[in-house]
Parts: sequence; C-alpha cells; structure tokens
Amino acid sequence: MELSANGGYKIYHLYMFDNPQHFYLQNQVCVHNRGDGNDSLSFYYAVGREKGEYCDYGYGSLTDELREKIRAKKAVFDAEVRRIISTIPANAPAVVKEKLIYDRILIDSHYNLSARWDGLANDNWTAYGILVNKYGVCESYSEAFQTLCQAVGINCTGIVGTAGGGHKWNAVQLDGEWYQCDITFDDPIGGEQGAAYHYYFNRTSEEMTEMNHDWSNCDWPVPECDATKYAYKNYFGDDYW
Repeated sequence: MELSANGGYKIYHLYMFDNPQHFYLQNQVCVHNRGDGNDSLSFYYAVGREKGEYCDYGYGSLTDELREKIRAKKAVFDAEVRRIISTIPANAPAVVKEKLIYDRILIDSHYNLSARWDGLANDNWTAYGILVNKYGVCESYSEAFQTLCQAVGINCTGIVGTAGGGHKWNAVQLDGEWYQCDITFDDPIGGEQGAAYHYYFNRTSEEMTEMNHDWSNCDWPVPECDATKYAYKNYFGDDYW
C-alpha cells in the first residue's frame, strides 16, 4: 500500500497523541517531497536536558550518543511507571485505579510556573517531566496521566484546546463510556502542598464546556463524554477535595 508523506505525517501525529511514553520524540517530523512519488518522513528527536545541554536534535541525527541518552532516560521513565503501578491494586475497579493514579500525580508533583526558562525545558512538556522530575506543565500532567492509565488497562486519550489559554487535558473510558478529566486544574497551584482536588475528575463534555474548556479546534477526534456513573461525587460520595 502506498502512503503519501502527508498521510504518514497524520498517522505519526495520531500515534504520538496516544503513545506519550515516546517522550524522546518531538511532536514534529520533516516531510521530504522528492517529486517522484517516493516521499519520506524524518524524525526529530528530543531528550530532556540538563541545564546548559543542547537537546534539540534535528532529523536524521540518531547518533550513538543520542541513542544511549534515550535508552538511559527511557529506563528511568519505565522504572518509575512500574513503581507507581505497583502501588495500585490489580483487582481494584477501574475508576479506583484511575483515582489512585490521579491522586499520586497530584500529591507527588507540582506545576512548573517557570517552565519556559527552566533548564529541563523539554521535559516540562512530556510525561517524563511529571513522572520523573515531578514537575511540568499541562502537557506533562496530561501525558503522565495517560501513560499510567494505559499501563493499568484504562483507555485514555488527550484533548487539546483552550481553557483560559492553550491547554491539554484528557478523556477516559470506563465501562464503554467516556468522561473528561483535567488533572492540571485539580493541582492546588499556590495552595496546600500534597493535596489532591477532584473538581475536574470524570466530568461530562457539557460540564467541561461550562467550566471554560473548549476543544472545537482540536485536530484529533474527541469522544463525546456524557456518562455520569463514575463522576467523582456520584461514585465516591464525598466532596471534590
């Protein structure tokens, strides 16, 4: 089957959108239009950097040095995923597993308000940032949550849109029905340390719209979320925090 460069570009981005464990790949590719029908794609690589270390590796530059850096960071990342997952009872209901993941991230991590000037810049936008460094921005929260949910068998995807500015959050599927979650907005930034709020946990699409979330220009399909069975107050029966 022949595949155009544009088609390959779309498939790559769809794949990356649902596989945040590949944090070492940048969310961009280079399309080579050769003019002979044999177009191709080249990847850009990005690994989190230590302060002062250049990390924006261009396409086609998977050197031995970069390969080893990726392997080393992936090993640390995978070990942390396994450690967190080991604390979650395998026989727990999916919504309980989801809440344990949600709370673990919120208790252990914090939002990096100085992300754009931080020495670990790339990590702040990937699952690695929240899971390993324990800080990042909304992309990092969303992709860390997605990574852990997928690791325990919960179908989870990302949503890109706006919520007072550019933003990323999630949708999860429980018993075949979809819910939206915004783990970043449930982090008590500037508030009580070690707290986990649940105001944005398992909401409907309508509720999220009312809470100033908009995904009308999202490039990727967003499931309609209209279930309420596993809404936080309906299932856990207590306050949002």
